[in-house]
Amino acid sequence: MKKTFIFILALTFGLSAYAQQTASVNMSKVLQQYWKSTAEQRNLMEQGEQINTRLNELKKQQQDLVTKSQEVESQMKDSLMLSEEKRAELEGQLDEYKKQFIASRQQAEMLQQQYNQGAKQTEGVIISDIRAAVKTVADTMNIAVVYDSEMVFYTQVDLTDKVIAELNKTAPVQPSN
Repeated sequence: MKKTFIFILALTFGLSAYAQQTASVNMSKVLQQYWKSTAEQRNLMEQGEQINTRLNELKKQQQDLVTKSQEVESQMKDSLMLSEEKRAELEGQLDEYKKQFIASRQQAEMLQQQYNQGAKQTEGVIISDIRAAVKTVADTMNIAVVYDSEMVFYTQVDLTDKVIAELNKTAPVQPSN
């Protein structure tokens, strides 16, 4: 009986000590309020708009090339009695249009890949910064485990505001108006 009581007492204190070593962070709020995250989101939006403009130009170019290719193919079909020279000229135009179309499509794919890769790298840097800030705050508060608050039903210790403050220490000074 005495051993059982001691076991329950030890288990209770052990669990309460463990509970005190856990906390949560609202990652969505951190991402929204971290200066670098918002700055990079604006930057990515601007880049995205520029890329979309260029992709639309390339799409228009591709449509024009398809139209030109169809016209050349139509000329070749309509004129069965083309001279060898004229047929070779039209086939050369058709080949050139196909090459231009392929190059345009490759350029569009490359632009999209570069944008996606840049966005992924930026996200990695921001997540790395957030993890470092969470670790710094958790270490100063002697917290062993930190959960994303969206994954936990309840927690007594929320580090969100402290993590945001830690991250925003490095924010550039905004000029006053």
